[in-house]
Amino acid sequence: MKWYHRRRLEKLANFLKTLKRKQFDFTEIIAKSENGCGTVCCAVGWLPAVDRNIKWAQDLLIDDLLNKKTGEEITFRFGYASDGILNYFGISQDEAKALFIPNQQYLIGENELGEKATPKQVAKLIEKFLKK
Repeated sequence: MKWYHRRRLEKLANFLKTLKRKQFDFTEIIAKSENGCGTVCCAVGWLPAVDRNIKWAQDLLIDDLLNKKTGEEITFRFGYASDGILNYFGISQDEAKALFIPNQQYLIGENELGEKATPKQVAKLIEKFLKK
């Protein structure tokens, strides 16, 4: 992993620590909040708030992000990370699943985080991954 990949994961983990529980849903890239807080996202869904080069794709589906520098989509389809996610973070498919999908953490040798994982738990998982 190159230094800038590591830095991107560090920035995401630090941002996740600032979120309230009701602003995070480990199962959805983006969803409308039922609890009045507005938009709820998973870790990947919050990337536009962390990196100005990532934006919501206007001409794509609602759950698609776009890397403005590379033009790559940043999304998950049918449980698989797009090349945009893999390239952005410099991680493998299994690592992407483990970091960003519930109950897949066994792929990197960690205890599973379920669908109710908090943003702080996911941040801690990312930090632990970076120490390996």
